[in-house]
Amino acid sequence: EHKNKEALEEMVGGFILKGWRRAKDALIDAKKHGCGEHKVTAMTHLLLGYVALSADKNANGRDLFNKALDLDPNLSYPSGLKESYQKALFAILKKSRQIQKTPLTPEVCNKAAIERLRHLMNEIFTYLVYDLVYDRMSECKAGIKQALALSKKQKCEKRNITAMIYLLKGVFEFRAGARTLRLQGWIDALKINPKISLPKRLQTRDTVAHFEQVKHFFHNYEWLPAKSFYDENLKTECRTDVDCGRDKVCREGYCIGSKRRTAGEEHGRGAAPTIAGGHADSPNRKSLKPPDKKKKRVFSNKGTVEFGLNGKFRYGKHSTEFEDYDEIETKSVQFSGELYLGYFLSDYFVFGAFIMSGASWSNPAESTKYTSVYIGGGIVPGLAFPVGDGAAFYVDGILGYGYAKSEFGSDSSAKTNSVVLGGESGVKIIVGRKILMRIGLRPTYWIGKNKWDEHYTKARSTDLYFDFVVGFSYWK
Repeated sequence: EHKNKEALEEMVGGFILKGWRRAKDALIDAKKHGCGEHKVTAMTHLLLGYVALSADKNANGRDLFNKALDLDPNLSYPSGLKESYQKALFAILKKSRQIQKTPLTPEVCNKAAIERLRHLMNEIFTYLVYDLVYDRMSECKAGIKQALALSKKQKCEKRNITAMIYLLKGVFEFRAGARTLRLQGWIDALKINPKISLPKRLQTRDTVAHFEQVKHFFHNYEWLPAKSFYDENLKTECRTDVDCGRDKVCREGYCIGSKRRTAGEEHGRGAAPTIAGGHADSPNRKSLKPPDKKKKRVFSNKGTVEFGLNGKFRYGKHSTEFEDYDEIETKSVQFSGELYLGYFLSDYFVFGAFIMSGASWSNPAESTKYTSVYIGGGIVPGLAFPVGDGAAFYVDGILGYGYAKSEFGSDSSAKTNSVVLGGESGVKIIVGRKILMRIGLRPTYWIGKNKWDEHYTKARSTDLYFDFVVGFSYWK
């Protein structure tokens, strides 16, 4: 006890190395006299853990803190040691032992499950608050994985506490270098709670700007530059003095100067940080709004997917050339529908595919009734150029295959296999949050061979169609 007291006094006075030596001597003496597992040795392990964490030896520090709590579960953190991270981690490890005593009901999101998730959330939050620029975030990553696994196991995926865990995961991803849609944690958090916001103690200029960028996209389906959401009143993260300009220097991950508080003052001193209520809504948070200038809505950027249904009204001219008979020409009107799927491989260039089905009817010169049904499909490469807010002019090429079965009166029928060549041009307009309307004209040329049931006559057919196309698609 005497050597522990001396070690503590040295550490409080700022002589960390001297304090570590005295604590090490105390542990050696305890083992020498058979007191290595005695309650009095708990404080020795705590002091050694404090020094290990001060030297960025996280794993060693945690092990020593756990050893101290094994020997004395009611051990208190010395009031003279001011460092926030060590004190916060010790409080979390101590609280964890108390929570683990409460049993969980499998697959039930009850009070015990929420309390354990809240504890894990506070642990992750502590790592994010105090591990600002160091590469010792493995504990944070493991905590996120453990918390999300527990949430899924206890059926708590739709609770606000899970949204907060996803939000903290997004902060971790942001610090690891992820940007825009790679910040999956923030997107998952907004799916559960669209109004969620960053805790005040994690707010920096860059973090808030990129979170607001993702949040704005989630609600409005448009990307604005992250700089649009910068708040100059928030502190700026840095790694070197160069990042801070002339009048500030980089200290503990933040730019500080005559008008800036240090990172330690920003974090404060005291017990482990917690987030009341298990969610991240902060009433003191300054509202950030995008610039007043309205951005054009564009759907033809790389990565956009378009899926929809098109309806077509068609006027066509058919020409059938027989081996042994005269050529027959007919004119017809048709109605058909098609399913369309497209993906923009790059800005403005889309590659799509379609499946179609329809019917037609006409009256040939001999007044014989003509009807036909057909199916087909093909590929549609094309270009789409924005021409205004939420509108684009498009040009597509068409290459496909068609199969038709036709009847002439009640006596003859034919089956036709055709190659389809053509194109389409028109406009696409955003008419809803994620809905596109297509209006276009489509000329197509069908070249095929007919097989008639009567006498098994073979013939070559060429068909020219002009389609008026109206369709609706979902895009993302």
